[in-house]
Amino acid sequence: MRRLVLGIILGAAIMSANAQETFQKGTKLLGATIGFNASGTPIALSYEVGVKDNLFNVDKLNLGIGGYFGYYGYSSTVTQFGGTSTTSYSILSPGVRVLGHYQIIDKLDAYAGPAIGFSVQHAATEVAGNETAAENKILFTWGFIGGLRYELTPNWGVFVEGGKATGSFTLGAAYKF
Repeated sequence: MRRLVLGIILGAAIMSANAQETFQKGTKLLGATIGFNASGTPIALSYEVGVKDNLFNVDKLNLGIGGYFGYYGYSSTVTQFGGTSTTSYSILSPGVRVLGHYQIIDKLDAYAGPAIGFSVQHAATEVAGNETAAENKILFTWGFIGGLRYELTPNWGVFVEGGKATGSFTLGAAYKF
């Protein structure tokens, strides 16, 4: 048992000695995602810049600020009383997010934080092929995001993200420059 504990400690020390921080001040990340939520398949682009290292004097806890732009659309069809109506929805979601990043192990970055933005929504209803109603609205939105990003190379990584920005669950690729 003692050898196992010493082996784990030694392995962690070697990994941290060789590790480079996955996200730090000056890091720039460009990400693209495809998501899954209850009403559609969202896609999004995000950009983030590292602005502060060792946040709250915690080693490897770094702060990033950035923006995102998402889109998703879907339609629903209802048949009743011998007629069919289809409602189509398009939603654009621009916003900003502030994320705390913490490197768990070499090449693995965990992050979380708030996101605020807008939801620009358009809905159009057609009955028997004729547009009968259209509605546009802009809503203020906010949410919380959390994710894990793994660096495949010094510049490329993959990530999984969940929360309330564009999609409830997203998968993506990130480019670091």
